[in-house]
Amino acid sequence: MYRASTKKFTVVFTVIFAAEFLIMYLIGHQREDSFWENLKIMLIDAVALSILVAPVLYLFLVKPLEDSLREIKILKGLMQVCCVCKKVKTGENSRNEKDWINIDRYLQENSEILFSHGYCPECHKKEMVKLEEFKRKKSGLLQG
Repeated sequence: MYRASTKKFTVVFTVIFAAEFLIMYLIGHQREDSFWENLKIMLIDAVALSILVAPVLYLFLVKPLEDSLREIKILKGLMQVCCVCKKVKTGENSRNEKDWINIDRYLQENSEILFSHGYCPECHKKEMVKLEEFKRKKSGLLQG
């Protein structure tokens, strides 16, 4: 982790340094001194600016993007799902019951998704019909 962060910081620093040096050269940040004296002054200025700007850019741009990318978890590939019970095959053996788990359990274990269960309108109607039927049977038993 430390090496990756150091490497990224170095890249950010180098890019900023190169851009600042190029800008200073193009806008003519030069004095009456010799070419080498001007080059030395531009290098010192570019290093000083890079030392000040690079940490700020890293902290406010690069680091938040890295953190966001770390949080994104993408499930890719072909997933075998039972067409009846919607269980997902997790192991190699499709005949072994232990290699099949409920799809919401699979997604919770392999992502950061949390489930909240409810009824879609179609299933809600079906369940209400079953409930009314159960109530009628129960009241018929109590009366009879």
